[in-house]
Amino acid sequence: RATSGKISLHRVPVDLAALVARGMETFQPQAAKLGIAISSAPPPTPLTVLGDPVRLEQVLANLVGNALKYTPRGGNVALALEREGGEVVLSVRDDGVGIAPDQLHRVFDTFVQVETTLDRSLGGLGLRLTLAKSLVSMHGGTIEASNMPIGGAVFRFTLPLAGEPPLVESQWAATARAA
Repeated sequence: RATSGKISLHRVPVDLAALVARGMETFQPQAAKLGIAISSAPPPTPLTVLGDPVRLEQVLANLVGNALKYTPRGGNVALALEREGGEVVLSVRDDGVGIAPDQLHRVFDTFVQVETTLDRSLGGLGLRLTLAKSLVSMHGGTIEASNMPIGGAVFRFTLPLAGEPPLVESQWAATARAA
């Protein structure tokens, strides 16, 4: 439904810091059960977007669930929320297995799963990140994945701050960023 545009958003002002704080209460028990430390760094001021709180919680749950899935016992998952210009950036970092470089550009594609070893075959349909990308796009934002220099991955999504027009990237800027 999300990828075909059949989901409607019910937009209201949403304080992402409060949304992350509520999410942390939900994620703590699962992280503790898996032996993974999970933390968040709240921003110094509220960061409000115009969005659907249920769908934004879904994006956060999908990204954190993915991080917990690929982080080994004793590992760490960290959430950070910050303002960059007229946008809010939420990042979910883990020190898990990371993403194979040849798979990095495909992680948001439908039914794609990163290669797993036999002892880490964790199942799933490969829809969690596809859904996250669709929902972020519906909110006028962007999402990207990258590897950490010392292992693990970071998923980062941006949304326009409430009251700020979304930044439209010029073709030249998009080409330069891609290069």
